Amino acid sequence: MSSLTYKTDNSFFTTVFPPFCYYGFAIKTWFMKNNNSKFRYIRDIEIEKEFWDVAQVQDIYPGIKTITIVLNPWARIRYAYIQLCEMKKNNDTSYLDLSTTDIGSFSDFVKRLPTMQTVNNFSFTLATPMSKWIYNEQTSVDFILKDEALEEDFKPLQQYFCIDVPLDLPIKLPSYKQFYNKTTKEIVAKLFKEDIEKFNYVF
Repeated sequence: MSSLTYKTDNSFFTTVFPPFCYYGFAIKTWFMKNNNSKFRYIRDIEIEKEFWDVAQVQDIYPGIKTITIVLNPWARIRYAYIQLCEMKKNNDTSYLDLSTTDIGSFSDFVKRLPTMQTVNNFSFTLATPMSKWIYNEQTSVDFILKDEALEEDFKPLQQYFCIDVPLDLPIKLPSYKQFYNKTTKEIVAKLFKEDIEKFNYVF
């Protein structure tokens, strides 16, 4: 795609994010704020709220260019825990009603991941590898942005849209290492083995 730009191509773009994708809002905001990109960006709120994978998105928008972010699984699970605690504290029911849910300690939360059940209309749990959103037999996401190299990985999109405006990124993912013990570290390693091997993540 490096030889194409929005001036010579007519592609539309959207995002494919699993839940608790820390930098996701920065990507969406960049597309919506810049003139060259906002008319090529499809922000489908239903897709976002239901966390559709790449195959589901392609069924509705055939040929659309897709963008995702992958995160260090240990950091992402810690971030998910923090966010769920905040949602419960603030009675935020945007996605789940957590009013009767005992989230417990972080260690307990991680230990429950392997037996976590699906809720509402979701077909996944927090133990579902990020790779399941990104790849299937027929297709894969076009732009995979890795948390550790996000600005560098985003450059092809800046070049495509002829925009040198940088991403307005939040601070780095919350620290996580001190919150794990040997058991919980291994639980995440086993659950996200596919992601860890594919994207070379280390604890």
